[in-house]
Formats: sequence, C-alpha cells, structure tokens
Amino acid sequence: MASNHEKMREEMSLKFLECDQEKIVRAFSLESDEDHIFLDFLGDEMRIVRSSGTVETKQGECWASSGFDDSMCVYDLLTFSPGPVPPSGEYVSLGSLAALSGASFSHTGGSFFSKQEERLAGKAQQLKDIFVSRGWEICGGADAACMVPVFSGLKLMLRFWDADEDFPASVQFMWDRSVLLMMHYETVWFASSAVIRRVMSDM
Repeated sequence: MASNHEKMREEMSLKFLECDQEKIVRAFSLESDEDHIFLDFLGDEMRIVRSSGTVETKQGECWASSGFDDSMCVYDLLTFSPGPVPPSGEYVSLGSLAALSGASFSHTGGSFFSKQEERLAGKAQQLKDIFVSRGWEICGGADAACMVPVFSGLKLMLRFWDADEDFPASVQFMWDRSVLLMMHYETVWFASSAVIRRVMSDM
C-alpha cells in the first residue's frame, strides 16, 4: 500500500503534467530535450521526466528517483511563481517566515532537527568539510556555516553552533525572505529537511 507521501508525490506529478512545460522551461531558462527538463536544486543536478512528471536526481553517471522532499520542492518551485524572483538579500529564520506567511506551523522551535543536532555535536570541522565537498560557500557567524544554492539565484544560510557546557548543538536555517514568492511556506520545510538529509548522508 502506498504511503501518504507517495500519494502526495504522485498527485503533484500529475498536476505538473497539466502545466505548460515549455512555458516553464522558458520562464526559468532551463535546459531541456524531448524527454526531460533539467535544473539544479541545492547544488545537485536534477531532471523531470516529461512523460510521467517524475523527478530524478543524478547520482554519478546514473539517474535515480528523487525523494519526497526534493520532488515536492521541485514541483512547487516550478509552478508556484511565474518565473525567477530576485533574492532580497535579507535572511530570516524559519519562525520569522511563519509570521510573514501567516502560517500556524508548530515546528518553529529549535527541536525539529534535534536528532540530527545531537549527531552533529563535536563535528563542526567535519561539517565544514562537507560544505566544501558539496560546493557550498563557507561563511562566518557560527562554528560552521555556509550558503546553500537553492534554485534560480535563491540561497539559504545554514548555521551550526556546537554544544558547550551551557547549550546543546544547534542548527539554524536562515532563508532569503523572497523565498515565499517562490514556494509555499510548508515547502520551505521540505527544502530544509532536504538540506539536512544531504548533510547527514555525508557524515
């Protein structure tokens, strides 16, 4: 039996098939051929199969079906806005985005990624190495921090503070406030989860 996530992804792939694919390609200046539409998401090469709407990620020389978070983000990014939105350059927390969007989301506290934060304790240098290996731009302001390319010029800031005698390890996502013009607030959480999943898979 298909899970709720699988059903949601299938529904979104079918909705994508109802869209004007050539209009999307032109609007976002994407590469394409008869069978696929190509794009970069979080620094990874991805594509959409035109006939099925399936999102795939390049892994080495092969392509594999993308996970739920990645797929939902791609669908939203390509259909929510009519084209690229210039980044504002102002970065705000997920909690601030909730206020801007009018959402009543419950994961605006610092514990949503608590399991990952526990695993990252004491590994600030390893995190920096992962950022470099993925081509994410290192920046300051924390024990380990970087700028993650999201899509079409949009970036997010990922910051990590290691544990000390007073506080546990902490991960913070700072999003360009223009993101709400490119995807729904709920999808920003999918994207944040997609980033932390990449980090944890590289640990």
